[in-house]
Amino acid sequence: MASIFTAGNIVAFIAGCLMLTGAFMNAVEKGRFKDDYKRWGYPRRMHLITAALEALSAVLLFWPPTRLYGAILGALVMLAAIATVVRHREHRRAIPPIVYLVLLGAVIALN
Repeated sequence: MASIFTAGNIVAFIAGCLMLTGAFMNAVEKGRFKDDYKRWGYPRRMHLITAALEALSAVLLFWPPTRLYGAILGALVMLAAIATVVRHREHRRAIPPIVYLVLLGAVIALN
């Protein structure tokens, strides 16, 4: 019997949990994120669109047949986040999305 505790499954689970956390933060913590998105010039509800994309990525990451799609979607969201903060010279804020991006790259490599 094959174990469900493979490196690919564990990394995908961690990535999915982190993407859900990001989705929750973007959706619920309106003050800080809302102000950031406004300062960056995004539409008023862009934080909710980002939350939805992160949540969809997480759901796809949890189910092995769609895991690759979830990792790709999550990577695209993280690339957009990195581009946004670098463009606005907030380089320190690029660290979390870079970590997520590396983790999502590991999901792609392991699955």
